[in-house]
Amino acid sequence: MTQRYRAHNSRRFPRLQASYLVKVMRLDDFEPLAVANTKDLSLGGVRFSTRAPLEEGSLVRITVLLPTELQEVSAIARVLKSRPAQGKDYSTVILQFVEMANEDQKLLKDLIFRLLGTREAKHLFDEEEIVTRIVGEESVKESA
Repeated sequence: MTQRYRAHNSRRFPRLQASYLVKVMRLDDFEPLAVANTKDLSLGGVRFSTRAPLEEGSLVRITVLLPTELQEVSAIARVLKSRPAQGKDYSTVILQFVEMANEDQKLLKDLIFRLLGTREAKHLFDEEEIVTRIVGEESVKESA
């Protein structure tokens, strides 16, 4: 029996799987709470792993170094999730951008969409993809 599923991307922004240096600071202090490499990045936020404790719901200042642009973007972000990785001594952290300068938004948007259109980076999910599942066998992917 074949079941067809329509893939749907409920995210507001596409995610770029990329490793960029990220620095996280308190709002009132420029001393880093965490320095890490991103796992993925979007216009809505960033995901990374760190040993630094970041409290869910707290606001932080973040800077992401974009070496391909020889620039950095800064934002104020909310810690959406900070969960210990299973069997590891670090946490996976997801930040949501809540405030970012227009120039930084444009720089980040241009970078993400340029890289998503090349082989330099991998888009994590193609919303036009249809997945066909055959019960008891591996899934087969077809383009829409």
